[in-house]
Amino acid sequence: MNTKLPATTRAQYMQAYNRYDAQANVKYRRAVDEFARKIAEDESPDVLPLYTATFLYYAAGSCMRGASDLVAATYAFKYFDRYTAWFPIRIEVCSTPEGTCLRTISQTQE
Repeated sequence: MNTKLPATTRAQYMQAYNRYDAQANVKYRRAVDEFARKIAEDESPDVLPLYTATFLYYAAGSCMRGASDLVAATYAFKYFDRYTAWFPIRIEVCSTPEGTCLRTISQTQE
């Protein structure tokens, strides 16, 4: 978060972010549970929408909460990788002088 903003503005942003993040988290967890249920019932659900949602959810979270969301994203992707042979975006966690970052790399299908 931009530390040059006044503390009250940052607090307002965090409050709004936390409210929307909580709503997104509930929907995201519900989607993951639904995916797991379908796998358990031997269905073949499409994992790519969930993969994309995971990427967006954790990338946004890392901007506000930090590197722990990047680590969570890598674990989620390892889980989803078992259900797809190819995903067009690969993530890489990298270190910078300012902290940890998420680098996305577009892949081409081989």
